[in-house]
Amino acid sequence: MDFVAQRDRLEELENEVVRLRKLLAGTLDWMQQTAEQYQLRWLRAKYIATYKELTGGLPPLAKPLRPSHKPSRSAVDCNSPVINDNTPPPYWMRVPQSDSTVELWSTARLPFEPKGWMRQMRDDLRQALHQIRPETDKSFLQAAYISTDTGYFDTENVLLYNVGVAAFKHLCLRGISFKHIVQVPPSCPVTLSGETAHFYRYKVTPTATLPLTNDNDTIAKWPSNACPPLTQSTKPHVIWGLLSQQVATTIVREWNGTFGLELTLSVPKGAVLNTAGLVKPLLDGIVSSFHTHDGSHLSDVTNRLGSLTGLSSEYIETLLMDSDKAVFGRKRLIYPRGHGVQWAPNDHHCVVATLHVDYVDRKEWTLSGRLYAIP
Repeated sequence: MDFVAQRDRLEELENEVVRLRKLLAGTLDWMQQTAEQYQLRWLRAKYIATYKELTGGLPPLAKPLRPSHKPSRSAVDCNSPVINDNTPPPYWMRVPQSDSTVELWSTARLPFEPKGWMRQMRDDLRQALHQIRPETDKSFLQAAYISTDTGYFDTENVLLYNVGVAAFKHLCLRGISFKHIVQVPPSCPVTLSGETAHFYRYKVTPTATLPLTNDNDTIAKWPSNACPPLTQSTKPHVIWGLLSQQVATTIVREWNGTFGLELTLSVPKGAVLNTAGLVKPLLDGIVSSFHTHDGSHLSDVTNRLGSLTGLSSEYIETLLMDSDKAVFGRKRLIYPRGHGVQWAPNDHHCVVATLHVDYVDRKEWTLSGRLYAIP
């Protein structure tokens, strides 16, 4: 290659470098402006981390968003700002644009009524979920929580209800699955202000991905039977009454460990439902129907259930005390609460669940499913 050709090639490379620098600068400006305009703390954190990785320093115009007026007490203080120029954030979110996935790393598990930075984390997660646009009307949501935490909590609360089920409505038209995986979370792309002990992943796919199980794992199962139309306002006693009166095949006499749940809900075509909002009443009602009540406040709770279900108190007592299919054993299953009742099944042992929704050419709703053991 002669000198002129080398010079021309060098000029082309320099022009390409200039173009890429402008593109990168524009991308960084967009990240910063969008984060500040919409108060997206996760995007601001990504902007700061990207700038730092490229230049080795912090962006000169980076300023805290909505700083707290209260002094910070610790690295993960619930009242401290999520992002500032010197302190690592307590959570990090990644939102790839190509595969309808949201990933979240956090130093704390999201509670039901979060405050401070955990409330901001919940709000950021809601925004990120709302931005997912499934390619078809056959969206199926896969939610996973990965942590070494084995404390007393319901997986469906951690992944769905503590976030707010409204955020998932457009993501689970064909169904939903959730699971808790007890292991060390994957590495976080950035350094957080504490131990990165909690990881959330939400992925939307066009079809359901069922767990790899077989009939040898089955604890109990029941065939497809008619059920009333369900909404997120449906109470567990509706599902308990349905399953308690329904014939179920119990394969295992008693199971005290973790378990999974597979459900198929058939609904009329055109039915409008938020599948995420059905998970809690279905899970509470189904698991309750495989318990035996220990008899506490029996007269009170049977009378209350009679008013709620229209069944006689005597019949309800028989259903509550029946041990024929109580694979989850005997316990204080139900409490008087206010003017109604509070169910207390061992649903925290359910670490995997799949709810598949079929839209059919009939007016009747039906529900079938099975419980399976997870050794």
